[in-house]
Amino acid sequence: MPDEITTLIVDDHEVVREGLRLSLSRAAHIRVIGEASDGASAVELAARRRPDVVIMDVRMPRMDALEAATRLLEKVPDSTVLIFTAYSERSLLARGLSPPLVTAADEELTRREFGAGRAVFLRNWPYARALFEAAGSPVRGRVGIAPLPGGGALGGAHLAIHARTRFPDAAWALVRHLASPASQRAIAAAVGLEPTRPQLLEDPELRAIFAGARPRPVTPWYQTLSATLQPELSAAILGLKPASEALADAERRLAYCLRR
Repeated sequence: MPDEITTLIVDDHEVVREGLRLSLSRAAHIRVIGEASDGASAVELAARRRPDVVIMDVRMPRMDALEAATRLLEKVPDSTVLIFTAYSERSLLARGLSPPLVTAADEELTRREFGAGRAVFLRNWPYARALFEAAGSPVRGRVGIAPLPGGGALGGAHLAIHARTRFPDAAWALVRHLASPASQRAIAAAVGLEPTRPQLLEDPELRAIFAGARPRPVTPWYQTLSATLQPELSAAILGLKPASEALADAERRLAYCLRR
């Protein structure tokens, strides 16, 4: 690892740039040397400051990240561009930035991509670490482990507010309402979502409800049913067939499996 990694942050939202800057500042070996709010400015700034890494949002004014990355690497070929997005971008597939398998890859397929050095990060099970560190592995000695961002909820749902909402006060009011003990109790009793407030987990009425809870429907055909749905949904996402056709094909195949 180099003594210092210089970084350029590119995003059209100041709050996102600030968040990334604060997060990166916690790493002693990373130094942010500039920020840009659009793709064209990023290319110009990178050519002047020649950062080691450019972190860039995929959606930006003037020039999107895909075009900006191409132009930037022509000017600064030694830089590495990391593109991120909070949206589902079919253009990432169409333009070859993301491989088609991302819509349907399981743990083993993604492990192979990461193990071959073709991915920056991976969510997988502990067994993969030994394979990455095995003799002859392209990523041996180059893999770190970190917890998933944000942790997890016991059984409820994460609540978030879109950065571009026109009604932030109303959104916060809704979040506070849904996260309140009274709402969590009502939701748990009505639809079976476990509350995330620890004190409610000791509530006798709710404990009685969850005492008889079961996991997903038990079926010996679980793998078959999953393998039936996954390719049809992926085909719709990739645009290989209309969504209505994919759902109809999935329904027909599921009906056949359930009759067996």
